[in-house]
Amino acid sequence: MKINDIVSKKEDVLRNDLTELRKKLEEARFQISTREEKNLKKIHSIKKDIARIMTILREKEIIESEKSALAEDKPSLKSIKNGKRK
Repeated sequence: MKINDIVSKKEDVLRNDLTELRKKLEEARFQISTREEKNLKKIHSIKKDIARIMTILREKEIIESEKSALAEDKPSLKSIKNGKRK
C-alpha cells in the first residue's frame, strides 16, 4: 500500500482497512506457525502497512485538534511545546 493512497482516503475507510490488515496479520501468523506459508516477508509488509495507516490517522487527529484550537482561540500544541503561550 502506497502512502499517497493512504493519505487520500477518508478516516473511516482507513479504520476499516486497519481492522482488515490486523485480521490478515493474524491469519499470516497462523499460516506461518502451521507451515502453510513460507513467506516471512508477508508479515513484515502487513506490519508496515498497519504502521503507515496508524501514522496517517494520528496526523489527521493532530491537524483536527490544531484546527479546533485555532477556532476556539486556544494555544496550539506547537506554542505550548515552545513555551510561547498567549
